Amino acid sequence: MFTKLNLFLITFLLASLCFRFWQSWPKPAIYQNAEKIELTAVLTSQPEIYPKSQRFEVQGLKIITGLYPQYSYGDRLKISGTLQNGVLIFPAIEVIEKGQGNWLMSLRKKLIQLFESSLPEPSSSLLLGIFLGVKRGLPSDFYLALRKTGVLHVVVASGMNVTMVISFTLAILSYFFKRRLVLPLTFLAILFYTGLSGFDPPIVRAAIMGGVMLLGSFFGRLNLGVLSLFLAGFLMTFLDPKLIFDLGFQLSFLSTAGLIFIKPLFLIEKEDSFYLLKDDLTTTISAQLATLPILLSNFGQYQGLSLLVNTLVLWTTPILMGFGGAVVLLGLIFTPLARLGALLALPFLIYFEKIVVFVSQFSLAEIRVGKWPIFFTLAYYCLLTSILIFCYKRKSQLKNL
Repeated sequence: MFTKLNLFLITFLLASLCFRFWQSWPKPAIYQNAEKIELTAVLTSQPEIYPKSQRFEVQGLKIITGLYPQYSYGDRLKISGTLQNGVLIFPAIEVIEKGQGNWLMSLRKKLIQLFESSLPEPSSSLLLGIFLGVKRGLPSDFYLALRKTGVLHVVVASGMNVTMVISFTLAILSYFFKRRLVLPLTFLAILFYTGLSGFDPPIVRAAIMGGVMLLGSFFGRLNLGVLSLFLAGFLMTFLDPKLIFDLGFQLSFLSTAGLIFIKPLFLIEKEDSFYLLKDDLTTTISAQLATLPILLSNFGQYQGLSLLVNTLVLWTTPILMGFGGAVVLLGLIFTPLARLGALLALPFLIYFEKIVVFVSQFSLAEIRVGKWPIFFTLAYYCLLTSILIFCYKRKSQLKNL
């Protein structure tokens, strides 16, 4: 039950957020369509790499340019071109200053080269996508198969990566250090991984959320999933109100909410047979129930076999993340050992690839249903919320019997 203090804090935070949205309400565009633009800016995140292009954003402008030369976090660029529907497409770009001495970006490049030289395609690109969210080098047919089977989220940097980094770091450091030292070191591990991933926005958001959870753990409050989710959402939307309209933020926030509120309703014991498969299945169902209307309203299609594919391949993700982390550590010590670690991941990568490619050949892999109107989306979430409230009340009543 909410106390008066809780209600006051929630009311204050919501009022603050409303004021922030009102203050930042869209103003007339700074740039006009077909306007010639020339600006100088520093890249504040790693560009997204696609098979034939790279994309990034500076000063509120989206830039699409050729695959080469490749730009990196920290590069100071002089950009000139003509605006087309809010996007600068293949503008003239001059590198004024390269990288500004960021050693994390240098390490990231070396690791990408290490993965690519140690494994064949598409295995190297798959492992890079799972561990660092790098989409460079993914063959177009395999990328399409990932999308059709509903597992493209695995090769995109996300909150799942940060969660695994936190889990692995806590598990390993707990054997060697006391709790007071483990938590600050885990904070450093989160910061290191966030930088290694190129400060990709989904990773930064997940790092904030993970940091709040760790902070709560430091003060002895272990069950802070709900608090960390909403506090992270509040902080990020308060600092950048435009995030509320960002599809990546919506999916990340709602899928995490699904894991917090929906998954606990599936009663699975660790002693159950096929626990890992059941856990992956309930994870997928929970995330999909929470994000389904957003996906349909934006894309108008549903991956009909995604539950099956996610259940079959998600169990390999923690293993491959572990191999990725081992390659990073070994690469800092002795490169041949790092190559061996990458090769040990090959059987799991091949299994992942074969499942995805095989299932993508079926017509049910991708079902087009048309885009949902906003009314259906609102009705869906009202119904889902009502069902969850009923289920939790029923669960509480049965527990008190």
